[in-house]
Amino acid sequence: MMFQNINLRKIPHFMASVLLTCISGLNAVVADDTEVFFGAQTAQSTAYPNVLFILDTSGSMSAKDGTGITRLDRMKTAVEQILDSATNINVGMMRYNGYNSGGSIIFPVTYIDKELCPNGVCSGASPDVALTVRVDRSEDDASEATDSLSMTLDDNVLSLFNVSGNAATLLYPTKHRNDDAEQRISNSYLMLDSWDLDMFWDVNWQKSEGVAGIRIPDIDVPNDATITSAKLLLQGDPNVANGLVGARIYAEDIDDSPRFENANGKRVLDRVKTTDYVDWDAMPFPVHSNDGYMESPDLSALVQGRLQDPNWQNGNAMTFLLENNHAISTPGSSNNRRIIPYGYASASNVPRLELSYSTSASSEKIGLRFNDVRIPQGVTISNATLEFTSEDSHSASTSATIYGHDTDSAPAFSNSNGNITGRTKTSASVGWTPESWTSRGETYQTSDITDIVQEIANRSGWCGGNSMAFILEGSGLRQSISFDQSPNEAPALKIEYDATTTPSDGGCTVAQAQASIAVSSDDVEERSNGDMSFSSSDLELPRDGSTEQVVGM
Repeated sequence: MMFQNINLRKIPHFMASVLLTCISGLNAVVADDTEVFFGAQTAQSTAYPNVLFILDTSGSMSAKDGTGITRLDRMKTAVEQILDSATNINVGMMRYNGYNSGGSIIFPVTYIDKELCPNGVCSGASPDVALTVRVDRSEDDASEATDSLSMTLDDNVLSLFNVSGNAATLLYPTKHRNDDAEQRISNSYLMLDSWDLDMFWDVNWQKSEGVAGIRIPDIDVPNDATITSAKLLLQGDPNVANGLVGARIYAEDIDDSPRFENANGKRVLDRVKTTDYVDWDAMPFPVHSNDGYMESPDLSALVQGRLQDPNWQNGNAMTFLLENNHAISTPGSSNNRRIIPYGYASASNVPRLELSYSTSASSEKIGLRFNDVRIPQGVTISNATLEFTSEDSHSASTSATIYGHDTDSAPAFSNSNGNITGRTKTSASVGWTPESWTSRGETYQTSDITDIVQEIANRSGWCGGNSMAFILEGSGLRQSISFDQSPNEAPALKIEYDATTTPSDGGCTVAQAQASIAVSSDDVEERSNGDMSFSSSDLELPRDGSTEQVVGM
């Protein structure tokens, strides 16, 4: 289509000629082209001309014909002006897309002034708007131990609500060059990224007594675990091993140890030691046949003490501080050992902690948080449920009570103990007795939680798009897939609300707006020398060929 010579006065005649073969069902009315579009009949007439606009969307419509505006945009502007001024006609739209692609009706012929969707609800359709919101991040499906209040955010499985006892032996290695360090006592000189850890005499350089620290990061042991065994596994240097060396081992008295740095509070000698310690009366002589392997005495008491710190959280780091036991040995060239540190040991022989622990059977609460819940403030909730995807089959008798978090927009769960218990619950609650979960991967829904969702949506501070959280307490066992195991099978919140009950002011909710580039000068390219291009057929970033440029829209 060629539009460059068409003005708005000619548009009706032009479109009428194009659409002549597409106008059907006209009553026997004498009318010229203008009357077809602008309704020659009176508003009291029961029959109106049927007009079908066929819109060319083929590739040629991208041409600008020297006008700076594509044919498609000029066509849209013309049709909009026609429709804005037309009355007393039935109108529909069809698209045409090239020689072989044909077209389709995109809007059937309908009276132009008919109200299609009063209150946002189309005629004959249910007034209910349905939405599904799924947990979309690791910290939004959480569990809290009912006895210790410790939080877990990254389990692959959500256990509703009983957790069986567990026993495990795990290896926790150092992971960074600043996870081990040594420091001279006489002058406080700190050595980071050293190629050795001297126990406890520097035979090569400063020839003085020192202390050492070994930091073990990412220890994912709950603070209610019972430590049954703990020991440091070290690689000694068989070439530097003389005499008798006795060590005294402390833990750093802190809930989460930082890496070693040459900064106040982060050097070896700056660390606050626990009052408890373990003596290593005689460090063994490392030998080549077992790659210098050495293991410390049992450090269970030290590790258990750290887990009992009320601020201990899964994933924290623990530091062990080693110094000479003068009751056993005197440091010097004749009494020393050398440990290979992180940066110089093989991957399997870096300093590491071997830890065995057990946990007893316990119960836990579950917290679920859903983001961007787009229900308007004050709207009537028709139905709401929580949906879980089973991780395994379970049929044990299970009962639960579900609450909402009574707040305008629920924050994410954190590792802080009691982060579920400490939340204010809604006055509304719902009991739930789940059916048997028969196989993995099946979805199961809770009882109707409409009253809970309604209470939150009725809050004066609620706004569509806020976050909504729920608290589940109970007994028995059902196991659900969590976000960390499979985001597409994470717990989901399903809500239906009656759109006709949206408050007259629209209710507080997320609003979306869309705007398009209107004229050629609204999307431009600027080259590094300042030259501007207003008519390029594409916008190229970060360069056009070899020339760097920026794009503005």
